[in-house]
Amino acid sequence: MPSAPRSRRLPAYDADEEARRALDWADVASMLGDFDEAVSWLDRASELLGSLPPELEARRREWSGHLR
Repeated sequence: MPSAPRSRRLPAYDADEEARRALDWADVASMLGDFDEAVSWLDRASELLGSLPPELEARRREWSGHLR
């Protein structure tokens, strides 16, 4: 009789790493001129971190200004 398959362990969830990736995508989107997407990525990072540091909040205001 074949043995049962081994259970695979999923990597631990790392909110800080996900937030760093979101911030990287925000930068990429802004460089491409997609400020709506950039702000969305900042929002995601804020959700993960609980808040953004003042310099990133300033970036959000700047990018939001491009949407008007």
